[in-house]
Amino acid sequence: MQGEDSICSPIEGLFFHNIFSDDGWWAYGITLGGYAYNPQNWIDHADETPEAIDAPAPVRIDYFGRDIVPVLAFDVSIRIVKGNGWSVRLNNLFTPIIFNHSLAFEWQF
Repeated sequence: MQGEDSICSPIEGLFFHNIFSDDGWWAYGITLGGYAYNPQNWIDHADETPEAIDAPAPVRIDYFGRDIVPVLAFDVSIRIVKGNGWSVRLNNLFTPIIFNHSLAFEWQF
């Protein structure tokens, strides 16, 4: 996975999905993984944040010299458009602290 975090800083990572139930429209499961990020971008963001506002910092672990944000989430996916062998999905990850939504193109082969 490649993308951007909440301060538009580049990230890359790997996620594993264990689907418990999939009825063709809805899918439920658990997602486990993490993504690497550049901590200097967060330091720069905190320096640019007004003093009255507490700038957040991601939860992280050091994995062989790389800063990794671990993820363990409840996964709910909805197929919003279905075709023959493909679909567009709205993926939702829920953790006790934060949630994330994304659109995905699914190709079934």
